[in-house]
Amino acid sequence: MQDGGLLPSIVDRYLLEPYTLNMRNMAYVELMEVHMENYEINPLERYTIIFKALSDMTRLKIMWLLLSVDSKISVSEIIDVLGENQYNVSKHLKILKNAGLIFEKKEGRWTFYHYLSSEDAFDTEIRITVLTIPKEWMTDAVSRCEKRLAMRVDGKCVVGSESDEWAELRNDG
Repeated sequence: MQDGGLLPSIVDRYLLEPYTLNMRNMAYVELMEVHMENYEINPLERYTIIFKALSDMTRLKIMWLLLSVDSKISVSEIIDVLGENQYNVSKHLKILKNAGLIFEKKEGRWTFYHYLSSEDAFDTEIRITVLTIPKEWMTDAVSRCEKRLAMRVDGKCVVGSESDEWAELRNDG
């Protein structure tokens, strides 16, 4: 039996291409049937990975923002909204991506992260559960997020993290 450390790297490599598979269940079935035919995977592994990914406050905030405020957000925007450094944000995004909760898509020089939705019952319950976090608890993050997203031009991020423009806007409110 293969240890659990292999699954995240395979999920990262094979399952998060937004153009090839858009349903997490189909992706896991393909993983088990095609890529892992010589390995035995515990069926609870998927749930464990997702719960571990959501067990951190910063990752939970990122998920809540993706589900509540906007369907896509760039690393620069997350850095500014959460006040975290680039290394930590990238680390949290990688964990969420490896859990199959988000995917990334390049748009010009920016990488945007999107929630990876499916019609799976478990996925639906996870989405509902994250959205039960009261908005009042996220007031500061929502306010900063709305200000930061207002800086987009034609829906595209045009200002990097910790820019003078962002400092000015952030301090005005």
